[in-house]
Amino acid sequence: MFKNLRFRLNCGLTIGSCLLCGLAQGAVYQPQWEPDPGTMLYSLLFQMDGEIVGTDSLAWPDGRSAMYQYIKTDKGLYRCVDYHDESFVETGNFCWKLKKWPN
Repeated sequence: MFKNLRFRLNCGLTIGSCLLCGLAQGAVYQPQWEPDPGTMLYSLLFQMDGEIVGTDSLAWPDGRSAMYQYIKTDKGLYRCVDYHDESFVETGNFCWKLKKWPN
């Protein structure tokens, strides 16, 4: 039983390592984003009639978090990130505009 478990763990670690190596070498196609420092999430939503088309979040062990929103407007697709401290007080935000989608 432990032999099988050890084999499964080794296989999982090997597959995970291969995936990480592939990501590090650029084997996965990723969209290219360019910083758009003058843009704010709320201006995209309310002034440019943007629509949230996706969300995601990331949390750190110390309680900090980041919330990602993907907003579609007439001018293109944006990715905005809101950063929060351990009390969920916003500590910053930033937006990027989609420059190029991978083919």
